[in-house]
This record gives sequence, structure tokens and C-alpha cells, in this order.
Amino acid sequence: MKKHLFLLSSVFAVLSLQAQATMSVASNTGVKVKTGTTLYVGGEMKVANYTDTSKKVSNEGNIKITEKLTNENSTGDNFVNELPSTGNYGQLIINNGVTNVNVGQIASTLKFKSGFNFYPISIPYTNVTAQNIVEDLSLNANQAFGGYTSGAYGWDGNRVPNNALFIWDNDKYQYTHLASNYQFGTEEANGKYYAINNSDLSKAGKLDLSNPKTIKGTPVKNEVSVTLKRYNTLENKYKRVGDTSASVLDNKNIGVNEYGEAYGSYIIDFATALPAGWANYYTDVNSNGVETTDFGLRVYNLGNPYTSNINIASSTANSQFWDNLDALVQYGHQDYNVDTNEVGSNVSGSYGGEFRAMTGQGAGDENLGFVAPFQTFAVKMNNSMPENVTFTFDDAMKTFNKPATAQGAFINSVFAKSNTQRAEIKQVGLDLYDANNNFTGVKTYVVASNVYEALPVEAKGKEIYDHTLNDELTGIYTLQENENGTVNEAFAKNKTYINGVNEDKYIAKPIHLVFQNGKGEYTFKARLNKNLLNNKNSFYFEDKKEGKVIKIDENFSYTFNINGTDKDRFILYWAALPTQEVTKDITEEYADTTVVFKDQNTYKVRFDKEMQRADVFVYSISGQLINVDKGVNTFNDYIVPVVGNASVYIIKIVGDNGKVVTKKIIK
Repeated sequence: MKKHLFLLSSVFAVLSLQAQATMSVASNTGVKVKTGTTLYVGGEMKVANYTDTSKKVSNEGNIKITEKLTNENSTGDNFVNELPSTGNYGQLIINNGVTNVNVGQIASTLKFKSGFNFYPISIPYTNVTAQNIVEDLSLNANQAFGGYTSGAYGWDGNRVPNNALFIWDNDKYQYTHLASNYQFGTEEANGKYYAINNSDLSKAGKLDLSNPKTIKGTPVKNEVSVTLKRYNTLENKYKRVGDTSASVLDNKNIGVNEYGEAYGSYIIDFATALPAGWANYYTDVNSNGVETTDFGLRVYNLGNPYTSNINIASSTANSQFWDNLDALVQYGHQDYNVDTNEVGSNVSGSYGGEFRAMTGQGAGDENLGFVAPFQTFAVKMNNSMPENVTFTFDDAMKTFNKPATAQGAFINSVFAKSNTQRAEIKQVGLDLYDANNNFTGVKTYVVASNVYEALPVEAKGKEIYDHTLNDELTGIYTLQENENGTVNEAFAKNKTYINGVNEDKYIAKPIHLVFQNGKGEYTFKARLNKNLLNNKNSFYFEDKKEGKVIKIDENFSYTFNINGTDKDRFILYWAALPTQEVTKDITEEYADTTVVFKDQNTYKVRFDKEMQRADVFVYSISGQLINVDKGVNTFNDYIVPVVGNASVYIIKIVGDNGKVVTKKIIK
């Protein structure tokens, strides 16, 4: 009998009407869920055992199951979340049930990105061991678990190169190597940050980055809670490993983990300036010592515990977490979720990939609410956090939605704190494009708000430093400023990714934009958050070499050539220009900025900033008036009430400033 390939558009329509249906897939039946298609199973999905290895349930899109998945195939090879093309990946959501448990395994295909010695990864599976994961990664399981042998000063130089898998221990600020029988899927293991040893010294072999890998296990579906404990590990000080000189023993000390490894050799804190001596792993206790700084404290690494995207901002269970958040960052991700090339802030070690960060006030990258399967993230909590903060992953977070790309993202639209004192920030994001107009993944932000002072030590609002952007990489950042407009030399080594200035005090003063290691033609493009779009003030951009000053609006685009590093060429100003610059010609293009765009399954209008109120009329292509809304507040995006089966609609916007705009929607 010939087996049929499901046509998922039809299957989805049927199953959506049968919300409690149980879906059964017969043995050796080829099933393909295409990209952009969602298969909804309103009960249990049962997949029989397969004997034909050429057939499988191939998920290139989305599968959502409300109860449980039963797969009779013990290896999971017959149910695979695939990588159909760049930027696309199969996702599986299984709702958390009270009594039902998952039976059987699935497989997920991953392609790893270069730029790491320790590759960050989360493991969204249960019923698998560390040895199972090592074997799936094609590493040598016989050489992957070398353990630890205590030596002089408690240090074992072979611990790192002789172990293939590590877990980040949030309670001890250290990487702990895994034993071969380490069990994933337990309460202690879920939602954690793991690392694959990808160094050249590893006896287990080196991770093959050229070919995708298939990792198998039973998907986690239950609620996951991780406790973030307040503590100060860096107060535990020992003498520097291997250093017996009297001067060091008398005047220096250092924080080391229980394996005798210096904290300064691997901890990075993106929300605190790098203290003096940290890079040398030891500091003078009498001046700027590690023990007197906030660097490295209350930093926690976590991982997505599910086989779908999550939006951590969508859960209502974590209000205490958001109220005590200083910063959230992502580093390390699979190629399937990357729309950039290798020009970004890549570094060897535990960090790499495109650097993305958001402060507790909401400044920075809006996309950080979204975390892809197998992806990790880190948080920095503030000094007021309680002794314990519980972070909960739950059904409300699970989503098939993906964040917008940097080119189309409207920044600061997804972040929401429960704290009513959230600041109103005016933010510009500068994105770097190459000569072929491709987004490089390199970007930086400047924020004007009343929560910021010019000096970091006085700031109530957090700033972010890209400590991963070493001097050999191509990147952009701003220099920390003093209140009087000069560069703060004490912080010159800290490359500011999100730079906050006081909107009332830091007017017409320079914010130095540094371009390092450029070669050839590049373009700056700007992204403005809504508060800035609707504000009477603007940022200004100056190219001192070319003698140009440009007002930054949503259409800002500036192309230039550069060779090397330049710290003095590009300047940003907030609200006004200094007196000596006012006489220069200011490039300013006036254009209607009202746009109609699609957001998931809805169509929205984003209004021209000169409008305060507007009347919105929706017509069919034949001219029939379908809907009218009078006096719409233009500060918020307007959701177009598209109804019926028509494929084309006409939107007419009449602003209170006299402008009349007509837009077309083609479904």
C-alpha cells in the first residue's frame, strides 16, 4: 500500500476544528511539516515504530501538541526538527500536563557557529546522559570525561582539555565538568547553561562545525524553575595559583574557584565597567581591587529548556525578576537563528557571536525577550535583589514567533516591567552595513533619559559594556563621557555598547563614536525607539573628516570609507549642536513617515511623528468603506481591522496636521 505524504495545510485545517483529536502516524509514514506551516494536535500525537530508516516525521515548521507525544521509536530518528534553510528551524511545543508524560525521543538538527572554545548550549531534553550528548556530537566518548585531579593549590591543568561537557554553576561562579552518567532533564539540570569544549587541546576531539549535528532526547515540556541566589563568591580569596613571590603573597590576592582557577580568567560582566587588574587575574587590595567592585557579582547564566522559541517577557510569573534586573545579554547561538555574517563581535572562549544586550530600563535590543531552542542567555541582577529570586519558564513563554531582524525591528517595543517607575528613554540604535548593504551584526546604542548622569558611578540607569569586543575585531562603540563633555579616560578601555546620557544636562555635548578595524566602504543606519520618534528633540551625527552634520531620523543612512581605527572622526550630539557646529549645513530630509506593516498575523499603522491624532478609514479595493476610527492616538501603533476574504485593502489616514496619507495592504 502506498503511504501518503500529509498535505499540512489540509491537516492543519481539519485538526484545528477537532481540538481534542488524537493524531496517529502509522509506521514508516512520511510526514512533512513545511516551513511557515503549523500542525496543531488538540490531544495526543502517537507515532508508531519505524523500520524504514528513509521515512520520518520531518518538522521544518511548527508542531503544537496540547497533551503528549508518544513515539514508539526508542532512538527518535523517525521524528526530526529540521533545518530547512538559513534562518528557519523546526519547533515543537508540548503543553505542560498535570499527569501526562512524554514517551519516546525526538531528534533536533543543529549547525554550530564558529568563534568559540567553549560552545554555549542549552539541552531541552530528558532521559539522556552526558555520554549520549557527546556521542550525538561525534566526539570521542572514551576521552570526553577526564574528571579532575587535585594538585598544587587545588589546580589541575588537565581538567579543561580532558573534559568535553561543562555546566555553568550559578551558585559557585564556575564551570563544572560533567560525568558521563550526568542526567539531563532533572530539576537541577533544566534551564541551565552548558558548554561544549571545542578547544584544540580536548582529547575528546574538536566539534565539527562544517556539518550539522543531530541531538536526540525526550523533549522537556514541564514548568522549569531556577533559583538565583544572592551571594559574593569573589570574597573567597586565595593566593594566585603558582605564584610564590613574597610581594605577591604580601600585597596581592585573587578570587579562585574550587578548582583553583582564577575568576578573572573567565568571568565577564557586561553591565559593569572592567576594574583595574582584572585582566591580570589579580589586583592590589589597596586600590580598585576586585573585592571593591561590583564586577562579576550577581551574574547568572541560563538556557532555554524547551524545543521551541520562548519569549521570556511574556510570562507573568517573573515580576520580581524584572524588578531587580540590571541587564540581560545573549551570547552564542546556532546558525539557524542568525541573520548576520562573521563580522560581528566574535571572540574565542565562552562568549561570541553577535553581541546583544538590554538594560533593566529597557534600553538596547528588544529581541532579547526571545530565546531560540538550544540557546543561552545571561542576566545581571541589581544590588537590591532579595536573597533568592526564582525565575520560572512556563507554557506562557513557549511561542513559535521569532524576533524581527535588526533591519526591521522597532526597538523597545516588547520589554515591559511591572515596576511603574520605568524610565522614559529616547534611544537611537546605529547599525553597521557592509559595502553590499548587508547588515554585519555590529551595532551600538545611545540613550537620553533623566535616569542617566554622565559619570557611570552616578548613574541610576545601567549602561552596557561590550567586553567581548577585543581590539582585533571590527566593531563600533562609544566612549564614556564626563559631565563637561570630555572623554572619561578612566573608562576609556571599556567599549560602551549602550551609552546613557542625561537628557537635561548633556545637551549639545559630544558622544564619541569609535570605529575600529574598518576596511573599505560601510553604511550607518539608524533605528529610533518610539519615545524618540515622538520627541521634539533629536540626535545629531557629525563626520568631522567630511565636515558633515546630519540630523538623525528614521531614514538616516550614511555611507563612508574608512581604513583602520578612528576614535575622533564620528560624533553624536543630543538635542542640539555646540555653537561652533551650528553654522554647518545640516542635512535633513523631510518625508512622510507613516507606514503600514505586518506584525505576525495583524496589520498595523505607524504614524508620522508630526501627527498627534488621526482619522483612519479602511476601504475594500472596490471602494466600499469597511471601517472608520476617528481621533486615533498616533503615539501607539494602530491595528487595522482587516475583515472578510478580500486580498487588497486601502487605508486612508487624515492627520490633525492636515496631511492625508493613502496606503495599500496586499494580503
